[in-house]
Amino acid sequence: MTSVKEWIEEKIKNGRRFGIVNKAIPYKKNSGKNSVKIQKRKHNEFNDELVKELKLLREVDNLNINHFLGIIKDSEYYILVVLEYANGGNLKGYLNKNLEWNDKIRMVLDITTGLKFLHFKEIIHRLALKDILVNNGKLIIADFGLSKKLAEV
Repeated sequence: MTSVKEWIEEKIKNGRRFGIVNKAIPYKKNSGKNSVKIQKRKHNEFNDELVKELKLLREVDNLNINHFLGIIKDSEYYILVVLEYANGGNLKGYLNKNLEWNDKIRMVLDITTGLKFLHFKEIIHRLALKDILVNNGKLIIADFGLSKKLAEV
């Protein structure tokens, strides 16, 4: 089995309570880069927050939502959540560029399309600039760690 260290190319961001996100080698042959969220856990305990996030990710399949590709148990201490890699970073950094109005309108449409899909699925997401990623110029909503089903609120 491949170890966590063999997967990682570079750290993308420090996770708060839910893990560290890294850029990683392709999850499947002939695929592009992936993001890998590494969740450290104690022995056989499975983090309830991670389980909740994975259940939500399993429900969403939309072009404007970060795609969940799989999960790998690396050892008794690490779980790797494999996600679509966004090559443009997050929206916070992207907004520093001098954007044309057409780009801004497309960005708003990308975000609202993803958000409309989540609301249709009765999922509430705490949108933040750092949780909206840019992938080949398209915006995708990511980080479902604090998201909730409407019934839970």
